[in-house]
Amino acid sequence: MNISYAQFQDDKGDAYLEFYFSLDSRTIDYVKTGNSYTGGIEITLSVAQNDQIIAADKFRLMDQDRADTNSLGQVLVNQVRFALDKGTYTMDLKVQDVNHPEEVYNINNDTLDVGLGGTDLTFSDLVFLDSFSKAKKPSEFSKSGYDLVPMVSSGNYYFSEQNKQLAFYTEVYNSDVAFGADGVFAVKYYIKDYNSQEAIFSFASLSKKSSAKVTPVLANFNIEKLPTGSYEVVVDVLNRKGETVLSKSNFFFRKNNIVNEVINLENISQAEAQASFAGRLGGGDSLYQAIDFLYPISTDRERNYQKRLMRERSIKDMTRYIYIFWKEKDPNDPEQAWADYRKEVLKCNRLYSARLEKGYKTDRGRVFLTYGPPTTVDKHPFTVDYFPYEIWQFDRASSPYITTQTNIQFIFGELSNATNDYQLVHSTAIGETNNRRWKYRLYKTGNAAGSDIDEENPSGDPRGSLLENNIIFKGSGGNNR
Repeated sequence: MNISYAQFQDDKGDAYLEFYFSLDSRTIDYVKTGNSYTGGIEITLSVAQNDQIIAADKFRLMDQDRADTNSLGQVLVNQVRFALDKGTYTMDLKVQDVNHPEEVYNINNDTLDVGLGGTDLTFSDLVFLDSFSKAKKPSEFSKSGYDLVPMVSSGNYYFSEQNKQLAFYTEVYNSDVAFGADGVFAVKYYIKDYNSQEAIFSFASLSKKSSAKVTPVLANFNIEKLPTGSYEVVVDVLNRKGETVLSKSNFFFRKNNIVNEVINLENISQAEAQASFAGRLGGGDSLYQAIDFLYPISTDRERNYQKRLMRERSIKDMTRYIYIFWKEKDPNDPEQAWADYRKEVLKCNRLYSARLEKGYKTDRGRVFLTYGPPTTVDKHPFTVDYFPYEIWQFDRASSPYITTQTNIQFIFGELSNATNDYQLVHSTAIGETNNRRWKYRLYKTGNAAGSDIDEENPSGDPRGSLLENNIIFKGSGGNNR
């Protein structure tokens, strides 16, 4: 289950919080009653201040009356809205499995700061949306005449190559006070590269607004051609002079396998590249290997480009590519960035090389080079019922090659005996293989443990659907908890 929340303000200047909950129904157990299956969780939420409960709610996210559980994969969503004054609060949350009441999770004394409320020119939080549509009738998802279904996730917002659109919603408050009751102002919104902090003008728009207590901003970008990278959506309020007087932004990570030109080699002269560390790497074989070493930290489109370079084996182009690649990673000292990375590659080759692959080309090597060393490694080399496996825990992964993530796991299994080739079977990291039933991959066929697994999950792969007050949609990304 993922949780996030956002602050808003009504037309009277009173603040309220919206709490968003999403449940991946593949992660709950189903019980068969008669001819149908049912599964779900019960959530109890309370917000307190000075040991006094200010607001509370209890509800269920349920999938019931399902004929079978063979073709599922949806996400159940709910939203709760609390009116709260400015101040600091604590949140308590209890989550309980409906079919297994003994399975309970608690979050206690989590701090919430409410800063809205009043007459200052300000923004609400900026919320990414999974979908939006004209509201046919009021519901808990209705706002400004639209039904807005939020994206909900733990960590940073993530848009995969399946996401063709990026929609978001925010509100501007008290422009009538700032610009006058009959005043006008402009709202500019755009996507900005997080690393370079440069606006991408192909993803930008500007609209004129009339002053009001509450001004909604609902926008949508087509991001089919937005490459892999870290970005921000930025919304600016401009006065009559075109000056930015207020700004709001929200971070997101984009993964996209579109294939286009990655690097223009003509941007760097051959003389400059030859005079750099890349020119001192040696002949074609050394350059070839230096490019191949980049595999773990490259995007799919970069790998396609690198394959072309290695296929053509142009010393001039390979030299320039290596220099530009590391200059983009560290403009101040690209040579040191390359040296540090090469040192880690050689370490991977010592630790993780398999029968047919060097260490940096294995799954463990790729994860090590991309995410850095794990906080802990839990090894299971000898088990009766399962192939050898390892669980890597990252309390905080913040290498130069990824968006920072916290509390993520990778599980690797040696699916072929005595190869030292541990394949990735499950991960909780953004964009990685995610398979709740990873133990099936590790299970040795023919052992008695298989019957235990089937009894534990008799209905196969349990995933949910829409029920009553819950909105159902295909899973995507999200933020906050």
